[in-house]
Amino acid sequence: MNSKYSSDPTEHNAVLALCERVAIPEPKAAIVACSLALIETCGVVGPPLSPEHLGYARGIFRVDKKDLVFDACLIPKDSGFIVEVCKFNPRARQRFSIAHEIAHTFFIEVMPELGLPKRETGIGLHSEYNYFEHLCDIGAAELLMPGELFRRAAAEVAPGLTGILELANRFQASLNATARRLTALNLWSCMIVWSRFNEGAEDVAHKPKLVLRTTSADTPEFRSVRTFWARQVSRCLRERGIVSENVCVTNEDIRMESLRVGGEVISVIIPAKRQPRMSAQLPLFPSRSPTTRSKAADRQSRLFGR
Repeated sequence: MNSKYSSDPTEHNAVLALCERVAIPEPKAAIVACSLALIETCGVVGPPLSPEHLGYARGIFRVDKKDLVFDACLIPKDSGFIVEVCKFNPRARQRFSIAHEIAHTFFIEVMPELGLPKRETGIGLHSEYNYFEHLCDIGAAELLMPGELFRRAAAEVAPGLTGILELANRFQASLNATARRLTALNLWSCMIVWSRFNEGAEDVAHKPKLVLRTTSADTPEFRSVRTFWARQVSRCLRERGIVSENVCVTNEDIRMESLRVGGEVISVIIPAKRQPRMSAQLPLFPSRSPTTRSKAADRQSRLFGR
């Protein structure tokens, strides 16, 4: 095992102990196995899953919504745990925060030294640079959106923003968590992009703050859409509802959909259904020379590239 599992020795040892406990050497698979075992123990059959119900089975006997400046805190008590969550966060975020704290109990069970109150921020957004918290995010995603249930649900909706909205509603999850689950499970061929803007700003810098993509969408076509995406984001800020259009990028038909949600715009980029080719297809860079086109393509592909 690699020391990247955590820079904290106790957290690192907890990861090793959990893997040994469930006889699964890969930490991500181990935390998923613990989550699925808990779901089975609680007899859950379909979404939405109740994190409070799942937490009760892990000794979390109370969840308090409080005036907090952080997302959540797991507080050990003699008879179990109390979870405090920020009352100002949306319900979907609160649900994920509770599930994240449930995942912590798996590690506390094998390493009781971890059972100290800890204020947590950025739940659901942890990357592998914070591997221990990242594992708890993985466990939370599995608890609220179990892989098998989520796959079946995703197969019942059309790929695109409408489908993401429906899945988020069905599992009572945030759009961000739903999008991350879709791409983590590689269910659709898609790229999902978030951008943030300042309310009332006339000049919007079209720079994504988050780009998610499935492995099947890791192609030059998907990485060469910045011109169209930026144009659509500008249009989305002026219009209500889902803004969509089909574009032709390097001989591939791609569908782009964007929706303004608060101070952000979420865009979904998916393969378009094959249509008979029209004679007047919109070129990627209509007004530039081949040399300029090539340089621009390099710059734009870097935006969505690895």
